[in-house]
Amino acid sequence: MNTDMHVRLIRLTKEYERQLGEMIEEWRRDQEENHTNHSPYAIFKNDYHDFDYYLEHLEFREEQDGRVVDTVYFLLDETRDRLLGAINIRHYLSFSLLSDGGHIGDGIRPSERRKGYATEMIRLALPVCRQLGMDRVLIVCDKDNPGSAKSIINNGGVLENEVMDEDGCLMQRYWIDIRDIPLNRTVEHSCGAVVCRGEGEARRVLLIRSHNGYWGFPKGHMEQGETRQETAIRETREETGCTVQLLDDFCTEEAYTLTREGRPDTIKQVTYFLACTDQQEVRPQTSEVAEIRWVDFGTAQELLQFESSRRILREAEQYLNGR
Repeated sequence: MNTDMHVRLIRLTKEYERQLGEMIEEWRRDQEENHTNHSPYAIFKNDYHDFDYYLEHLEFREEQDGRVVDTVYFLLDETRDRLLGAINIRHYLSFSLLSDGGHIGDGIRPSERRKGYATEMIRLALPVCRQLGMDRVLIVCDKDNPGSAKSIINNGGVLENEVMDEDGCLMQRYWIDIRDIPLNRTVEHSCGAVVCRGEGEARRVLLIRSHNGYWGFPKGHMEQGETRQETAIRETREETGCTVQLLDDFCTEEAYTLTREGRPDTIKQVTYFLACTDQQEVRPQTSEVAEIRWVDFGTAQELLQFESSRRILREAEQYLNGR
């Protein structure tokens, strides 16, 4: 690694329009000539020539078309006033991101590779991930890319397994534990379940309506000593009266910020599992739940007000249909 690095992560502004163009053009030529990848996707999805549009659409500030909220940083060499690469941090994991996408997508421009910059960029990004409330960071790379794997391992990455993505590429899934990085914000962890009964056209999903009028899924805070799965089962039983069984292979997340007057912002992280039950009768926990309904998936999509909830339901339905 270059020990004389003078680099830092920046958010893109008009000040760096020229440097961005130089980096993208170099990267594009390499992609055309050597058929290299397009990581991170976020910096290639739009044409940088319309810089205002590019900047406005660089990040997803709210969920859209199955894409989760994210933040994009660029690695700046301060000595040379040169952009070296970019890193895309997804704030939480959808079902597909948990499978083979990860929290982080990153890349270094071709002329600056094999100089230690990827390792340094991930190192600088991990405290950002921590302040988003993460305890562990999932980074996934192509098994045929040993340089990428090295940058992850250099930051404490531990290989969990290898999976085949939808394009038939073998991907390695690494986790980095970041709990030793100080956390300057409050994080609340909750768990819940998308509860279903029946099969095929008779399949129904359980929705609850809170007293503030929002439809969603049963969920609640983790208690000390509980696993996430135990919390999801307990909260479902308490809020709806349903006894459920979790399906082991499905897990997805959402996260959002709670702003409370006179208190620092709190990050709310929710993990959802998929659960099944034969029980039709429900019993709402009246202190928490105003109404419960068993509905078909189409009706559920109409009732759910938040895009994250609709995305979670789509993921659950796709999983069930693919079993």
